[in-house]
Amino acid sequence: MLLKGFSAASQAYAVSALRDKGVEVHLGTAVKEITENSVHLSDGSKIESDTVIWAAGLRANLLRGIPPEAALPNGRLRV
Repeated sequence: MLLKGFSAASQAYAVSALRDKGVEVHLGTAVKEITENSVHLSDGSKIESDTVIWAAGLRANLLRGIPPEAALPNGRLRV
């Protein structure tokens, strides 16, 4: 599922817009292993790449220079 918490129409639009831009969208599978030049998925497929950027997660890391007391329990920053 892409954009969990959004309407089904918004989810379908996001997937369609990404695919129209040439983005490979893999739903219903998880990353099993990352190597220097590939990503292996739990469904057995493999994505080859010269560059792998991991941009997923449940909680952000605190940026260097930000005092810990500025972070909320969920990792967001007080503004």
